[in-house]
Amino acid sequence: MKVFWNPVSLIAATELADTPGVEEILLPIDAIREIEEVLRSSAGFLPPSGRKFRDWEVGLLERFEGE
Repeated sequence: MKVFWNPVSLIAATELADTPGVEEILLPIDAIREIEEVLRSSAGFLPPSGRKFRDWEVGLLERFEGE
């Protein structure tokens, strides 16, 4: 799954959480760091032109499909 992401400050995150249509997910800091590492390293699988979209970083995550 292609993910568009950007690191944000705590203030920006709070403002985003108040935006209609945005859902907040609380994760432990270790999980956030691991996801960021996976997103950064997975960008290497994309062509150089596909690693950024405007101001967004682009990475890949495996899709989880629960029962």
